[in-house]
Amino acid sequence: MYSSLATAFASITSVAALLFSNTITPALLKTQYRDAGSFGGPVKILIVPGHEPTSGGTAFRGMYERDAVVPLAQKIAEYLFLDPRLSVTVSRTTESWEPQLGSYISNNKNQIIAWRADHVEKLTSAISSGSFTTSTGVGHANATPSAVVALYGINKWTDENDYQIVISVHLNDYAGRRYNKVGIYRGHSIYVPEHQLSNSQAAKEIGTKISEALRVVQPISNLKGESKGVIEDQELIATGAYNTADTANLLIEYGYIYEPQFQTSSLREEAFDTYARLTAEAIRNYLASR
Repeated sequence: MYSSLATAFASITSVAALLFSNTITPALLKTQYRDAGSFGGPVKILIVPGHEPTSGGTAFRGMYERDAVVPLAQKIAEYLFLDPRLSVTVSRTTESWEPQLGSYISNNKNQIIAWRADHVEKLTSAISSGSFTTSTGVGHANATPSAVVALYGINKWTDENDYQIVISVHLNDYAGRRYNKVGIYRGHSIYVPEHQLSNSQAAKEIGTKISEALRVVQPISNLKGESKGVIEDQELIATGAYNTADTANLLIEYGYIYEPQFQTSSLREEAFDTYARLTAEAIRNYLASR
């Protein structure tokens, strides 16, 4: 009896370990970057302006986050385009999804939902067996049903299309800020997969390099829970909630939407160009490092 239970538990633990083994590692990323063009294809990067094309996100004095982050994402892509070892796609404009991605999300809703449910079931089993530990961190707003499908759809699509890095681009805010009033928090933060998730290692290393670069011009967020700059998270869909991402996924909050550098078009354009250049340089320098 004891032997059978021990064998069964060992089998469950083994399956969980396999499920959460690293899917993308620093060594794999750097090798692919080094060999791009000679022995293989480029490193594929998806830049995701936060939220859906026409809904979601925070707002401040007539500026909508979902619109503002599109030119920032496009700037990051432009700087990354300069490197022939990289292949870069931006997931949407202010009006619509990138055509292939948009078609995938629209035509595969049921498959995306079922795929998510399968990952939820596997993670729940791992939690029950004791091989995965849940944790809570900084609170996040709940995504709408359409956003949930879109976000999990992006995770599924990038896995199926051999992307290696996914960067979600956001401007921050916090619950309780008075309408149209400047808030009390400042600075950037970068969310990465929690260390037990299979896409965590490379994402955290990349996030750390980007945060180090951004600190030159934008301090780390002073919101409680974000003071480390790079925050591990189990719950954000964009970073691979329920272990739904095989790619190195990061979500970057470049600052709070009410910060002064975002409130006039000239200052915003200058800030976005600087943030984009520093982000792209940090990614390229990381991939080129030993």
